Amino acid sequence: MDRKEAKQYEGKLVIVDEKEQGTYIGTLTEVHAPPRKAWSGLISIQGVYSYPFLDQGGALIYQQGDIVEATGSRIHAYEDEAPSSYSATVLVAIEERMKEIQLNLEQLHQYEQKLNEHKMAFNSKSIAQSTSSIHPHTETTEAEKDPDNDTHALYELQLKRRSPVLKDTTTGEFLDLIGCPFELEIQHHDTWVSAYHEDGFTFITEKNERVQATQGATVRIHRQQFDPFQILLNELEAPSKKTLDQCVQRFGFTRKDLSHCHNTLLHQLLQSENETTFSGVNLLIFQNHESTLFIQHLYERELLEDDDDTVYDRFECTTDQNIRHIVTYTNSFTKDKYKE
Repeated sequence: MDRKEAKQYEGKLVIVDEKEQGTYIGTLTEVHAPPRKAWSGLISIQGVYSYPFLDQGGALIYQQGDIVEATGSRIHAYEDEAPSSYSATVLVAIEERMKEIQLNLEQLHQYEQKLNEHKMAFNSKSIAQSTSSIHPHTETTEAEKDPDNDTHALYELQLKRRSPVLKDTTTGEFLDLIGCPFELEIQHHDTWVSAYHEDGFTFITEKNERVQATQGATVRIHRQQFDPFQILLNELEAPSKKTLDQCVQRFGFTRKDLSHCHNTLLHQLLQSENETTFSGVNLLIFQNHESTLFIQHLYERELLEDDDDTVYDRFECTTDQNIRHIVTYTNSFTKDKYKE
């Protein structure tokens, strides 16, 4: 928008473009257009036009009534109907962002399928020839005969750079065993039992029995744990998990109503080596025949070596009827740090 057009929009609705941090609807209250200088304007925020990207934190930087000064290059004409309320525009913007994310996920999934098809086509012939020539009479292992393989992913215990890892028996991909966020199952006395990793190839069962496994032993993980929502629950402490469950039930929803879960916390925990502090936003959407519930989960984590980790969870719940509920949980409250 140039300065001449800006004068015509004074007192009218415009869009403020903050790039990855979202675009916002507001009233252009003043236009500052000094000679031979870039013009700017003051905007009173009235709504949200497009929601911020989650990799930028996912938080709205402007609220209703905020007065923002923006350069002319960031101000654009707004041609749609006036927003009914700030909250209504937030919900619409979230819905649009979710549609965009879903489309991207579908495209990525299709691309992944194509890559897997090419990979299988490239390898299958050589693998078949290698297997028939080296092991012409290889017998099926007990693990491969296990009917539970449809519900569990199988891994082999291996060492990689002197650290214990889990090697996917299907894809060959590696998963760090140290700090693995999934509940593991190992074979103990010819029975699959739940256990957690202690050190090296040593595991502790639910009955507090220490089991020493060997390299090449099979470990399995229930596929349900790969569900994004289940992964999110695994990262929450028991009180925080209960708080989330109560929030969902408060609005008449159940876990079966979950339509989308965007989990940024797990990605940070797995990808950020040597990092000890994490913060961000997860987004949950529940839908039934009567309503839609949006839950923004704002989190902070500080991993401490000689003390309990610092945990902060804030759940901001909003329905499409603009009913809101906010609840906070922390296991290490620091004075004034988490003031509302």
